[in-house]
Amino acid sequence: MSKTTPTTTAGTPPEAPPPPPGGAFLALVKRADAGDAAARAEVRRVHDELPELWRITGDLADQAARAWMTTAMGKKRRTAVEATERMAADLRQQLAGPDAPPLERLLAERAVVCWLQLNYVDTILAQRLGGDGLSRGQIEMYQDWLDRAQKRYLAALKTLAQVRKLLVPVVQVNIADKQVNVGSMTGVGAGVSTDAE
Repeated sequence: MSKTTPTTTAGTPPEAPPPPPGGAFLALVKRADAGDAAARAEVRRVHDELPELWRITGDLADQAARAWMTTAMGKKRRTAVEATERMAADLRQQLAGPDAPPLERLLAERAVVCWLQLNYVDTILAQRLGGDGLSRGQIEMYQDWLDRAQKRYLAALKTLAQVRKLLVPVVQVNIADKQVNVGSMTGVGAGVSTDAE
């Protein structure tokens, strides 16, 4: 899945990582996977020099998202997969933002994978209902699958919101004889309490 380009706090793109090695590296990986100890040591060395490479290769959440996209769209609908990759990247960006802490990024990624699952199941159910029809048992099976996917998606969003709320620092300000606690400002008067001392 193509991830959106992160920016620094100044709003400029960070220095681009070096490009990943080409076909020679893939051949090296194949030899390492086949049990070649020297090749495995060389792969480790390349990973040490290019940490972005192992971050991309080892990103199981990204691999899960790609698998859901390929399952939903098929391997031949490359433009649809690319459009869905962009949609997922945009959703991830909206949920986590460019400078999110690691926990928020992980939870946003989970929410994106759950979003893909939910919409895949919803699409499959709609397609099957519009096709030759489904038996009552099949409809219930798909509806149960859809309900579980919806619960996982909402749970991921709820957890992200809770973590985000917990990560907001609370500031205590004493003004004259009033104590004002300022926290998350998500609603009218939310996060502000005034206590007399």
